[in-house]
Amino acid sequence: MKTLYLIFILFSIINLSFSNEQTKKTPQPQQTTSSVNKLEAKLLAPNDAKFSSYRVKLRDINTFNEVVQIPTKDGIFSFVNMSNGLYSLEIESMQYNFPHFKVDVLGKNKIKVRPAENETSILPLPLQIKATHRIPFFQQHVPFSIFSLIQNPMAISVLFTCALIFLLPKMMSFIEQDEETKEALKASTPTLVQQLPEWPTITQKQLENKE
Repeated sequence: MKTLYLIFILFSIINLSFSNEQTKKTPQPQQTTSSVNKLEAKLLAPNDAKFSSYRVKLRDINTFNEVVQIPTKDGIFSFVNMSNGLYSLEIESMQYNFPHFKVDVLGKNKIKVRPAENETSILPLPLQIKATHRIPFFQQHVPFSIFSLIQNPMAISVLFTCALIFLLPKMMSFIEQDEETKEALKASTPTLVQQLPEWPTITQKQLENKE
């Protein structure tokens, strides 16, 4: 019985020493800092905004590759593993209009975001995008105006035709009453007739000869 007990103790000691050697040989995992480029942003809009229906598009300007993200209910979204290059950032929404941005990825954790309208200013990160105005669902009714009829091309052509119909008889009556204009017209009529080319005419004798 004592021999069995001694064998058990020796076996446990050998097992423990072997396990300690294995733990020493196995390398411990090294904690490395993440080197991925990450762009984080948040949408700012009134309380009735439904961010789940929005689409955030990040498009590569050179290759036209596009990545689409759906914001959370708080309006937060992010893009990771961004390669170096120039991108355009757009938010598609049926409720509110958001500005567009240009994103420059220059290297490891070197991201610059600029407004599309003003490329000289650089915005702080994480980016906060505020809605500019609400998109009207229904088009506003335009009230009737007389100026809208005048600007219409069809109305302009009708008015011009009516003016000619009214003014031409007046001009002709004025010309007929003026004696100087009458004499000038009579003097110019023969010259106009003389300038017309003389076209050859077929007489009846020529037709008989042909028959």
